[in-house]
Amino acid sequence: MAAAILVIVCTAIARYAEPLGDTDLWWQMAYGRQLLENRTLVPDHSAFSWMPASNESIYCAWLIEIGLYLTYKSAGLSPFFIIRYIALLIPVVLAVVLARRHDVHRHPLVWLLIIMGLFASTPARHVKPEMASLIFTWLAVLVWMLIRTQRLQHPLWCYSLPLLMVIWVNSHGGFIFGCILYLFIGVGEAANLFVCRKCALPGRTAKHLATSLVLSIAAICITPYGLAYPLRLIRKVSAGGRMDFERVSAYASIFDSSAASFHYVDYMIVVAVVLIILIVNRMRHREVDVAVILLNVVFGLIYTKFLRSTYFWGAVFTLTAIPMIAKGPRWLQPVTTARRTVLGGIVILMMAGFGGRAVYGHWTKPTLGSWMGYGIGYLNPVSEADFIAENYPGTRLGNDYNSGAYLLWRLWPQNEVFIDSRSFPYLEWYPEYVTLDQKGGPAKIAEKYPAEIWCLSYQRTIAIEYFRRSSDWHAAFYGPTAAVFVHRDIVKDRSTRHADAVADIKNPHQAEWASRFALNIRDLSGAKKILAGMKKRFTASTHRGRLRRVESQVNGTIAYYDRDYEAALKWFGNQSESTEQYRVRCYQYLTDQAWKAEDMHGALAMAAAAVDVDSNNAECLYNLGILQWLPHRQTTAENTPATTDFIKGPGDTSEAWSQTLKRFLNVSKNNPRIKSEFRNAARKIIDGRFDGEATLIVPPQPRRIQVD
Repeated sequence: MAAAILVIVCTAIARYAEPLGDTDLWWQMAYGRQLLENRTLVPDHSAFSWMPASNESIYCAWLIEIGLYLTYKSAGLSPFFIIRYIALLIPVVLAVVLARRHDVHRHPLVWLLIIMGLFASTPARHVKPEMASLIFTWLAVLVWMLIRTQRLQHPLWCYSLPLLMVIWVNSHGGFIFGCILYLFIGVGEAANLFVCRKCALPGRTAKHLATSLVLSIAAICITPYGLAYPLRLIRKVSAGGRMDFERVSAYASIFDSSAASFHYVDYMIVVAVVLIILIVNRMRHREVDVAVILLNVVFGLIYTKFLRSTYFWGAVFTLTAIPMIAKGPRWLQPVTTARRTVLGGIVILMMAGFGGRAVYGHWTKPTLGSWMGYGIGYLNPVSEADFIAENYPGTRLGNDYNSGAYLLWRLWPQNEVFIDSRSFPYLEWYPEYVTLDQKGGPAKIAEKYPAEIWCLSYQRTIAIEYFRRSSDWHAAFYGPTAAVFVHRDIVKDRSTRHADAVADIKNPHQAEWASRFALNIRDLSGAKKILAGMKKRFTASTHRGRLRRVESQVNGTIAYYDRDYEAALKWFGNQSESTEQYRVRCYQYLTDQAWKAEDMHGALAMAAAAVDVDSNNAECLYNLGILQWLPHRQTTAENTPATTDFIKGPGDTSEAWSQTLKRFLNVSKNNPRIKSEFRNAARKIIDGRFDGEATLIVPPQPRRIQVD
């Protein structure tokens, strides 16, 4: 038992040592602040955005929202990390309470199920109203199990269920799953009266339980919205909530590839095997407990359906299995020291294996914007919001979905947001927002909705690229999370600043995104700081590939702007799209250097290498064609056969130059950067009429950039 407790404690502390990552916390606290300031329990959804926002939706979580805000106001963010651990500890304590009532708290299987229930509860680890649904689900199932096993003998305990529902319905929309729980408890207990009298509740208790479940239906109407709230939720669920399901990753199935790192399928298999063994054993004793089977089937299916709903089954399978363990098959009862040692050892190894894998994955492959440690996660633009507050208060703010919640909390009322992760106030125009991630979409949105500043998370690659290239916008600032673009009409200066925090980005994905943006805007000093921070922090073997990639990009780009093209090419290696333009330019400049040094073999090799990188680059095709043609021109003038030694290199055939120049003419047809004199020269060479001096196309050398 001590070993099992140690594994669970160590696993929980390490696995859930993570920052405040979910963006919902910020608008939930903003609602709590608004409710207290306005002395109401009904929030105004439209108050935080300058875009059209509807108050039609009902969102009732005022108990938790006010609690979160008051906690922050009194002690800051630190208590939230303690709250997370307490919320995840409560299910463990409740499971132990039930196990002690059945005298199986030392049984290894109990602790295996507890750690499985803990892992199933991972989606509810975020500090927000969803934690209430986690706790209330465990409490409701525990009360039911204590009542049905007569550990709470007085039938009045049944009425704790509607009281619990009153609090639940005012805390989080997950109460709808509580309704499903209550419904199938009632159906299962009623079925037991006909299928398994041995499993059925005593008559008096059954009546009180039935009455309490009916009262629970009335309890869901005790909110500031009355009956309208549950009716609206039912309509939303029956309609499918398609937009939420398609947009939010938490609505993906546990079988989705995006959920592989959570290993929910593995936990499901382990739990299913244990439950089947226990249920079959009870069936052999003529105990077909319909209520237990029904709840596990229903919530097992819900577990597979949505990532964000796995914790409901965690409560059901853990607490319904504990009484069955007490009556489990003899071979599962550790009655002897040898059997206890073997069974305990197997279970501890399984727990340590699952726990170690979860912790290692959290350290080496953290989820988006997270890391092993504490703080505010990178979905929230902390440094970026500070920059806006300090330099551009009162401006019209454009932003993406993820960054909006923190911006709303930090900047309102000085700045109103464009959109945020609530989404439901913006259903009318949300389809337009989606085009921000589509080609041509950012330009249309920027024109139709004239914001003065745009704060965009690095994941919005298409939008960031549009604003970076647009002459109307200036990249004024970037931090670990996002880039801030300011319209040219209000920009204070043309410099680009970066947050001090970029030197210590704790998430490898985020660090790579930030370094890529720094390189794209040619802030080489910032990119170098990011790389230095990555080298210090990311030391696991799983980080090596990413670290090498970023190192080659940063050092290669620095060498390029120092005009050390050979060193740049060595750093870039054979990377594809991310460095293609740089590598082509390096080969062009090296071609020109060899040409000027009259090293025709070297020039031809460099020109051919440039075409290998980008076969549709008109400049490179022209240079290669000229270098292939020059030996042909010389031998023709001297009336002697071409010397193959002179043109030895890639593509050195007597007709190669003609094919290359024809391809150049085809590719450059609509290219305004190619001067007509080069196209005319290519045509004359092909026709045998060229009598001038051949030259190459060489782009201007890059401006040298000082790197701190």
